[in-house]
Amino acid sequence: MKRLIITFIAILCFSTILSAQTQGFMSHDLFVDDLRGNVAKVELFADNCSIKEVSYNERGHRIYPGCNVNRDKQNRITQIQTNDNVGYYYSQKRYYDTNNRLISKRFESDEESGYHKYTYDNNGTLIREEYSDINLPSSLTVYLYTILERDSKGNWIRRRTKTTYLDGTTTTFTETRKITYR
Repeated sequence: MKRLIITFIAILCFSTILSAQTQGFMSHDLFVDDLRGNVAKVELFADNCSIKEVSYNERGHRIYPGCNVNRDKQNRITQIQTNDNVGYYYSQKRYYDTNNRLISKRFESDEESGYHKYTYDNNGTLIREEYSDINLPSSLTVYLYTILERDSKGNWIRRRTKTTYLDGTTTTFTETRKITYR
């Protein structure tokens, strides 16, 4: 009985810590994507050109069509892999820090293999991303993010992205997000 009580208290404490770290977020998927509230869909644009659209189910889980999604006990995505019937291969493994923030993704596909590394400021806002193709060691690309505008829920809806390539060339563009809430 004593073990059961201790186990229950440990689970309760861990759940409280996880909840506090993702406070204001409906799910860990939304936390990783820096989205607060009951989000149904996000459309991402770069300099007014559509880049991608992402959907979330009623529980706030990101929908990955044609993929199997594995989650750990904290309900964090640990691996995404295409189904056999999709026609191409893609696999991604995710790694998190002690604050449940996504710190890296390693991926492989029919076309490339590489990684993304993420850096956050003291408020937990993504400020830097590094990308490299494992097969091309000189392919490091660095993205620096600056939030320009947030909506009433605290979600960024406009940010500046400065991209620096290994050869030192840079590009800067503005990303916007159109967020649809339930």
